[in-house]
Amino acid sequence: MRTALVLIVLINDLIHPDGAMPTCAVEVERRGVLAAANLALEGAPARGWPTLLVKVGIRAGYPELPAHAPLLGRARELGVLRLGQWGTEFHADLAVQPADPVLVKHPAEPLPRRRPGDAGAGRWDRAAAAGGRQHRLGAAVGGPGGP
Repeated sequence: MRTALVLIVLINDLIHPDGAMPTCAVEVERRGVLAAANLALEGAPARGWPTLLVKVGIRAGYPELPAHAPLLGRARELGVLRLGQWGTEFHADLAVQPADPVLVKHPAEPLPRRRPGDAGAGRWDRAAAAGGRQHRLGAAVGGPGGP
C-alpha cells in the first residue's frame, strides 16, 4: 500500500475567523492545525509521499448542492462555498505551492474509495498526479463533469 498526504477542506469559509461558516476556526487555531499541516507538507517529499489538497466548492448557481442538504443547506442562501471566491481559497497560512495538486469536491459527493481494484482508482491517481491543476471530483473518478 502506498502512503499519501491528503489535506481536506482547509478553506477560508470553514476555518478562517472571517469565513462565512467558521465553525472550526477556533479549534484550528487552538490545535495548531495549519502549523501541523505545513510541517506535513514540508516533510512529505522526503518520505516519498505524494500530496493532495482537497477543497469543497460549488459552481455559481449551486447546481451540485441538493435542495435539502443537511449540513450545507444554507450555503446557497448565504452565498458561500462558491468556487473562485475568497471563501473557497485555502487559508493564507497554509503553505500551498503552485504545483500542488488540488481536487475540488462538491458537498454532495463522497470521496472515492481507494482500494486496489476499485472502479475509478486509476483515474484518481492520474488526477492527483497532475500537479498544479484543479480537478472536479466527478471527473477524477470517472463521473460527470470535467476539470
